[in-house]
Amino acid sequence: MKPLFIALCFAASSAFAQMQAPVPIFPNGVAPAAQDPEAGGTPAAADWDPSRLWSLEAQDRGHEEYAAPSGLFTAQIPSGWRGYEAVTPRGQAVHLLGPELVGGAVRAAYHVHVIEKGKAGYVPINEFMNKARERAKTLNRQATAPASWRVDKKPGRVFEVREERLLPIGRLPAQTVTLHHFYALVALGREDYIVIKLSTTEETYLDYREEFQRFLKTF
Repeated sequence: MKPLFIALCFAASSAFAQMQAPVPIFPNGVAPAAQDPEAGGTPAAADWDPSRLWSLEAQDRGHEEYAAPSGLFTAQIPSGWRGYEAVTPRGQAVHLLGPELVGGAVRAAYHVHVIEKGKAGYVPINEFMNKARERAKTLNRQATAPASWRVDKKPGRVFEVREERLLPIGRLPAQTVTLHHFYALVALGREDYIVIKLSTTEETYLDYREEFQRFLKTF
């Protein structure tokens, strides 16, 4: 009976681990770094080529047109940034990853999510905004007041969030990194909406504010 008992225990442990695995959906869900680019990790994509990533020394390369393979959107992104699409419980997502920051603990990156009514974990746009801006003592989170901004002629709200994270997640050595996120929430009809987030660090976010505005204007 011992082999059967061990097999059953292993199967139960594997199932429990899958149930407990966090979903890579922001603002508060954090998945393992190896899978979640929003937590500073490297995506497990078949066509991922880190050697093609934009570097800090290549800032003068300008911008290029990016078109999501699914046709979700087009926008101008810094030359050399690379993206991929994913399907999440809340809808489609696109991650556009740029240079490593803080010695590789995190990357500058855009994260674009379509939040659809009827999908798992759906929350209305105002509730999402309130949760993203909610003060959290453990993360030392602070946020700016929302401001109106039109994206592709659609009404939107923009705001910024500052928080502290221990990065990289799941790897040593780790360090406390102060992240700075630029958010834009854009309504798609009555209940669906798009979340656009640009993540940087407190030391570099001023260099990316104009970049974020450019992205929104060309989105």
